[in-house]
Amino acid sequence: MKIYKTFLIVTMIITLIITLLSGCSIKANPRNAIHQWQDEERVIIDPQSGVSYSRQQVTVTSGQDKIAAVFMKPVGIHQPPVMLVVSGSRDGILTPENPLNRALLSQGVAILNLGKKGVMPSTGSWKTESFYDRANNVLAALDWLSDRQDINHQKVIIYGHSQAGYVVPLMADDPRIAGLVLAAAPVESVRQQIHSDKVETEIRQGKSQAAAYAAASRQQKMLDLLMQLCPVIKAHYLCNIYHFDPKPALAEIQKPTLVLYASNDPMVPPRQNMAPMAELLKRNSEAQIVLISGGNHMFWDSRTGLPEEYMSLIGPPAEFPLANPNNTDHIRLAELAANRVKISPGFQEAVLQFVKKVVL
Repeated sequence: MKIYKTFLIVTMIITLIITLLSGCSIKANPRNAIHQWQDEERVIIDPQSGVSYSRQQVTVTSGQDKIAAVFMKPVGIHQPPVMLVVSGSRDGILTPENPLNRALLSQGVAILNLGKKGVMPSTGSWKTESFYDRANNVLAALDWLSDRQDINHQKVIIYGHSQAGYVVPLMADDPRIAGLVLAAAPVESVRQQIHSDKVETEIRQGKSQAAAYAAASRQQKMLDLLMQLCPVIKAHYLCNIYHFDPKPALAEIQKPTLVLYASNDPMVPPRQNMAPMAELLKRNSEAQIVLISGGNHMFWDSRTGLPEEYMSLIGPPAEFPLANPNNTDHIRLAELAANRVKISPGFQEAVLQFVKKVVL
C-alpha cells in the first residue's frame, strides 16, 4: 500500500508538471498585434445618465511593449480628474464601460482602463512579469496621462481590483497619485491567498471545515513542490509571484485609500483580510475599509459567491432609460455582461463618495 501511495503521488506530480509545461507555456503576442487596436475618438451619449463622453482605444508604451487601453473623458469638462483602472489576475480586464466607470464619467471623472501585456492585442506577456514589473506598467500609464493636456495630472486615483491590489501599493508614493481604491485586495501572500481561496471554496461547496483545510494543505504542498522547479524553468506565471508578500508596501501607504471587501467573496475572504488590512493601515489617517454585504469577488449581488454562479447572475440585455434602439453604442452597452448584473448595494456609492472627497 505504501509503494502504491508513493507511485500515485509521483504520478500526480508528473501529470501536473506536464500540464504546467504544455498548457501554461509562456507565449508573447507579436509586436504588430497592437496596430489594429487603436481607433479614432468618438462621442457617446450614455443611455443611463444622458451625459456625453468620448471613448478611444489607445496604447500605453511600457518598455519594448505596447499595452492596449481604453481612455474615456466626459465631454465639456476642462481638465477633469482621472481614475486609472488596473487589471487583476490572469487575462481578466475589467470592462471599460461598466456601471461604476460610467457613473464616474457622469460625475466628471475621466477613465483610463489599462490592459495587460499579451491580452487582446497587447504585445509581450504578463506571464513573465512580477508584480514590480506590472507596477512599472502602471507608472507608464501615468506617464501617458502626464503627456495629455486635457486632464488634471495632480488628481489621479488608481483603482486596483483583486490581484491588482498587490500591484497598486508598490507605486503608491508617486506624487501624481491622489488616492487609491483597493477592491478585494489580498493582504496575504500569494501562496497563502491561494490556500485561503481553496478553504473558503471547499466550505461553500459543502465540505466540512476539516476537509476544506485538508484539501487546501494538499494543494499547497503540491504547489510548493512545483515551485521548486522555477529556478530551472519558469513554465508558470506563479513562479514570478508565488512568494510575494504585500504587507510591507501596504504599511507604507500614506494617501487617501479606500479598501473594499465583499462579504460573499471566497477568493479574498473578508475574515482573513479585513483585520490585518486595518492593522497595516492604522498609521494612515485617510484610510477606510468598507465591507459590501452580499457581494461576490466582482462585487455583484450573489447567493453563493462561487465562480460557478457567475453566469446565472447575468440577466437579459440592460434596459437603459435613455436608450435609442437604433444607436449601435447603446445596443453594445446593453449587451455587455457587466451592465447586465446587479451590482451589490453600497459598492458604487462608496467609490463615488471617496472620489468626490479626494478629487472633485
